[in-house]
Amino acid sequence: MSGESRIAILMATYNGAKYLREQIDSILRQTCSNWVLYIHDDGSADSTCDIAKDYSSRYPDKIVILDYASQGGACMNFLSMLRSVDADYYMFSDQDDVWMDDKIEKEWNRLRKEEESHPDKPVVVFSDLIVTDSALQPVHRSLWTIAGIYPQYITNFSEMAANTLVTGCTMLFNRKVKDLLPATSKHVTMHDAWIACCTMKNGGFLLPVWEPTVLYRQHGANTLGAQNVAGKSLFQKILNFSSSYQINKANYLMLKDLSYGSMFKYIWYKYVYHQKISKSAL
Repeated sequence: MSGESRIAILMATYNGAKYLREQIDSILRQTCSNWVLYIHDDGSADSTCDIAKDYSSRYPDKIVILDYASQGGACMNFLSMLRSVDADYYMFSDQDDVWMDDKIEKEWNRLRKEEESHPDKPVVVFSDLIVTDSALQPVHRSLWTIAGIYPQYITNFSEMAANTLVTGCTMLFNRKVKDLLPATSKHVTMHDAWIACCTMKNGGFLLPVWEPTVLYRQHGANTLGAQNVAGKSLFQKILNFSSSYQINKANYLMLKDLSYGSMFKYIWYKYVYHQKISKSAL
């Protein structure tokens, strides 16, 4: 990697002391070293800030503490960091996962290859994850499989926006993605969904790395994203309004801010996506 192209890794923390050291250590072990880790805490009451400051004092050229007001949740915390930090490329980091040693290197190689072909385009790279328990013992080799994520069947903005696709802690994206983002809407559900939708809406690329790069730790305070959809009925897979009505409603309101179209369109593209999955399984 060129010494002029630095990656800003943005880590939003909140009461994450239990697993924070393991995550920071995994970033320090990366085979690619041209990065700076920025940490902003959202009002922790445990020793999270002390741990972050300890690492920053020991690695002053690699770890920077951002000191400004709490943002009131992970989504706004990540987006505030993105606005605050100037860099060529960006990644997001959760506080409780573990990155595989070559995560940055693999994603960087994927992104740079696309940039060589499309130098003026916004590009987001993302990957699969290995789901683990709190002790990092694997419980499933693929989050994509158990969450019903199949990037190969997403062909346009309409399909992508209606279906969960990108997990924030696996993302690497270029500055062009940041530059196209509109002012944050009050309807933004999560930072990763917002960035992915804005990228596709503006003619950018979402590029999968077809293997896991993160040990995605599931514990009492973190179960979002690894819900097993296998065995549910088609209706539940498409809408899941019985248990996730509020999530679908919030996602749709966010998409309205991007001129997505009607709720019928949103439902239709959920149906189209899951039809593709069903046919592929035959």
